[in-house]
Amino acid sequence: MNITDKIRDVRVQKNLSQEYMASFLGIDTSSYHRMERGVSPISIQRLELIAQAFEMSLKDFFTVLEGGNPEPHSQHYISHLEEEVRYLRAQLNNYIHQLVHNSNESARPINRINESLRISRS
Repeated sequence: MNITDKIRDVRVQKNLSQEYMASFLGIDTSSYHRMERGVSPISIQRLELIAQAFEMSLKDFFTVLEGGNPEPHSQHYISHLEEEVRYLRAQLNNYIHQLVHNSNESARPINRINESLRISRS
C-alpha cells in the first residue's frame, strides 16, 4: 500500500472529510484531492500536518503505513495536549481576571448607593 492510499484509509477511518483535511492543510479541496490520489507530490511538511490532523506523530503515521499499530498515547500527542491545556488555563485565568475586574467595577456604584442609604438612615 502506498502512502496516498494509507492517507485516504486513515482519513476515512477517522471519519474526516477531504474538505476538513484541505482546510487543515490550508489548501483548496481539489488540491487535497489530487494529493490524496497521488497526482500531486506531498512534502514532508504536509505529511507532518496530515499526521497532526490524524492526531498522531509522524512516527506513528509511518508505523501505521508499515502495517503496525501506533502508540496509543504517543509523546507527540501528549505534548500537544499539554500545550493546549496550558493555553486554555491561561485563557481561563484571563477571563476570571476580567470577570473579577468587571464585577468590581459594576459593584462600585451599587456600593456607593448602599453607603449613601446607610448614611441617610443614620
